[in-house]
Amino acid sequence: MKKVQRLLITSLVCTLALLPVMENQVFIRQFTPVAKASETDIRNTTETTKIKGTLKAAPNVAEVTDYLTLEAAMKNSAITEIEIMNDINFSNYTTGSAAEQNLTIPTRSLTIDGNGHTVDFRSRGYLMTFGSTPVNVIVKDISMFGRNYWGPLRLSGTAKKGAKLTYENVTYTGAQLTCSYEADVNIVGDVVNSSVNSYVSPFDGLTYITLGNQVNLEVTNINFLENSHYVGSTENATVIWLSYNGTADIAKNARVDLTRGGSAGEEGTTAFRIDGNLNIHDDAILNITTSQDSTSGGITLNNTGTQINVNENASLHVTTNGALTDGRNPIYVASGAAFKVDSGAKLVVNSRNTKTSTGSSIYTGDNCSFIIAKDGTFDVTSDGTGTKNLIRIGVNAIFQFADAKRVNLQLDNTSASSRLIYMYGAAGKLIVDVQSVKAWNAIGSSDDTGETYFWNPMYGMKISYSGTNVTTAVGNSINLATQTSFTQNFRTQNFKRVLFEGIPDVGISIQSLSDNKAATNSHVITGVATPGAYVRLSGDSAIPVGTIASQDFNDTNLYHVIADGDGKYSYTLPENTFLKAGNEVTAYGYLNGKSQTDTTTVLDETAPDAPTLNPIQDTSTAITGTAEPLSTVTVYNVLDNAILASGTAGSNGQYSLPVNEQPISPYLSYYATATDAAGNISPYSTAIIVSDTTAPTASPLTQYLTLGDTFTTDAKTLVTDAYDNAGTENITYTIKTKPDTNSVGYSSANVSLRDQAGNEKLITIPVFITDSNTTKTDQAMLQASNFKILTTDVPTGDAALDNLILSHAKVQAWNIATGADITNQVSLTDKGGLSSTPGQYTITLQVKNLEKQITVTVTQGLLEFTDVTETISFGAQKITSNNHKIAPETAVKLQISDTRSTNSNWKVFAQLESPLQTADGDTLPDSLAINYGGTLTSLSVQSATEVFANNNPQSGVTEIDLNTGGDASIVLDMKPGMVYANKEYRTKIIWTLEDAP
Repeated sequence: MKKVQRLLITSLVCTLALLPVMENQVFIRQFTPVAKASETDIRNTTETTKIKGTLKAAPNVAEVTDYLTLEAAMKNSAITEIEIMNDINFSNYTTGSAAEQNLTIPTRSLTIDGNGHTVDFRSRGYLMTFGSTPVNVIVKDISMFGRNYWGPLRLSGTAKKGAKLTYENVTYTGAQLTCSYEADVNIVGDVVNSSVNSYVSPFDGLTYITLGNQVNLEVTNINFLENSHYVGSTENATVIWLSYNGTADIAKNARVDLTRGGSAGEEGTTAFRIDGNLNIHDDAILNITTSQDSTSGGITLNNTGTQINVNENASLHVTTNGALTDGRNPIYVASGAAFKVDSGAKLVVNSRNTKTSTGSSIYTGDNCSFIIAKDGTFDVTSDGTGTKNLIRIGVNAIFQFADAKRVNLQLDNTSASSRLIYMYGAAGKLIVDVQSVKAWNAIGSSDDTGETYFWNPMYGMKISYSGTNVTTAVGNSINLATQTSFTQNFRTQNFKRVLFEGIPDVGISIQSLSDNKAATNSHVITGVATPGAYVRLSGDSAIPVGTIASQDFNDTNLYHVIADGDGKYSYTLPENTFLKAGNEVTAYGYLNGKSQTDTTTVLDETAPDAPTLNPIQDTSTAITGTAEPLSTVTVYNVLDNAILASGTAGSNGQYSLPVNEQPISPYLSYYATATDAAGNISPYSTAIIVSDTTAPTASPLTQYLTLGDTFTTDAKTLVTDAYDNAGTENITYTIKTKPDTNSVGYSSANVSLRDQAGNEKLITIPVFITDSNTTKTDQAMLQASNFKILTTDVPTGDAALDNLILSHAKVQAWNIATGADITNQVSLTDKGGLSSTPGQYTITLQVKNLEKQITVTVTQGLLEFTDVTETISFGAQKITSNNHKIAPETAVKLQISDTRSTNSNWKVFAQLESPLQTADGDTLPDSLAINYGGTLTSLSVQSATEVFANNNPQSGVTEIDLNTGGDASIVLDMKPGMVYANKEYRTKIIWTLEDAP
């Protein structure tokens, strides 16, 4: 027999330089050899101060005292500096033959310092063949004599390899100083070079014949460095012969004086032959002179494509002193060559003692150019009695000048057939612009007065030639009489002299202008110009057409004003008209055929109108509105003038300015200003208050409640990190919906956050409801219950077993982060060996980082109470004198579950734990009974009374109803005289379930 009780289980990186040793009081002089010095340091060979004493020379330095030691040093490749300590005479070469005595010396950079001494090299000449080595050879501070027509020293090798030969403070008397075509020759300091056919040696007073009639220099490139002075002369030869494609460069402030002797000799035709280019730089001077009665020319530009440039403020003077023939002209420019006299430069050519000769002073070949620039000077004169052309221009050659300072073409020549200008062919043109022109019909003018014709001003002159005759002369002047006289009378075939002089430039300036209507210079235009200049204004629509006719009858433009005697001018705009900012107003000044302009921009001195500012929201990413087109718009905080945004309005006046920092704080006021390109700042715009359009935000706080708990009413506790751009103090928190707390699992609540502008944000609050069968971590919550199962219900397959556990344990799982049901992610990590063998098994379930264990009990089956009425009440009864049977007021029911594998009969018995009695011990014996169809059987303390017998048992639940109307019922049998009034009687019934055999 088994008693079954219901149990409720709650679960729960140094270099050292050593000075040479000094002996006693001996001082040591050290020399640094020159190796490839640049043009700028060529005169700066380092030398320590010379002090008396015994010299222990550096191994690369040779101090020479006679021609033997000098020659030994020249032949020694280790020697890079030769110090000449005495005057030296190559006495081994006598006054006999002047034959050359040449010696090739080793290639290296070499400095020969004469230290002020004199050396007579006689016939000796040294040759250094440098190949492609960029040697740097310097000869300085020396006076030399020589007979060799190669010179005392020459270099030969490959051209354009950087080899240099420099003469610094040198005097030479002899045949030729050097013939060095492949090295660049530099002249530094004062160099005097006299090419003679014989000289008297200062050593013995004897006369030595040279290899005569030699030029000074035969070179390809020669540089006369800044401030140098070269004096070159020959007895009977060209002075300098510049080879093909070479360049002679006379640097700033340098001076070159060349005197050509005789009429023959080496080269023989000129003083300076140029087969390349000649550049005379700023403020440099080149003087070329021929000796008396020499028939040599002055300067010959000999090849096509070559040029002579007399640069700004430089001077070229050519004076010849003998009869001239073409090809031996003072200036000869070959076909295809170019000659230019730059601004401020001078070209002066004087042909004297020409006698009956017929050669031109200026001779240009075909297709060449001869140009005098603005403010340049070209003065050419020639005397004699022979018929000649002062200037001879070849076919298609250009001879022109414009606005020159002075162009003087003068024939002091008695031949009536001589002409100032000859242009080969019948299509020659002289192009001249903006000059004052004088002409003399006869010779003898000693100054610039007494002219036959005076045309001033003249511009746009185009003079056509056929040989020596002007066929037509076209030009413009400011008055018809002057212009007509020029076109009719300008005929150089009739003139002995013509002088073109510069016309003073016209100066003009315009004062600053403004658009500020309150300012005078917004409607009055003033400035300064050359006195008497005609002024025309333009550039602004407020300026009307002028009313003053031009000084120049050819000019149909009308002018606004004429500058007064002090050069001042002033023009007032028509009434109520003003200049517009940004316009460029130009003042054009004209006088005597010359003009000038000056331009000023009308200043913007008027502030823009106040801009408009469109409404601003806290979420605005750009500030918009309107302002003066292209002005700079800046938006400021009213409180502290901090800049919110800045940018430029479009050409249509619209602007959109990116906000510097977002979001914008609401309820603050902002204003805008507009600044134009001139910096004028507008008044403030109307202030705009930033509207609040952004709802508050917060983070939800996950809530965990036990099944059946009451949910909080304090909404603020359900969120954290609340924020509102206007401040959190004005946020209102409200619970809109509450969770269902009567069901285990995930639920939610909604909390409203509302700011003072009415912007609302709903926050969903995750809520998890737990009970005794739930476990949770930060990732998941899992519900699973212990359960019992019959051995017969335990399946054999794994999948079926898993399904049984999950279903019987009522497994459910939720994701803590999202609230999602993740039951399908639950796994059985350990089934504890669960089988059909009776016993208890521990099962482990896992989801995410959560594990939970439950107990599964496997039994053979049970016969047990599943429900028993816990309280039976008979209510309050009246005491009567009769025997009275009373039925309970409440339902009295028993439920028995039979899960046994083999069913058998069973019975239910009842027994009192104690008699029905009051709290103070008064009893009602035999008062509780079971009524079997009218037969009462009292319940007692001593023994159990059968209440129900099931003789046809079946698996399942059997319900026994012990209320009146059933097979058996429980009643209260009240007997008279045994009951005390106003007393409460209590007892407990023990129900027993028995298997019956």
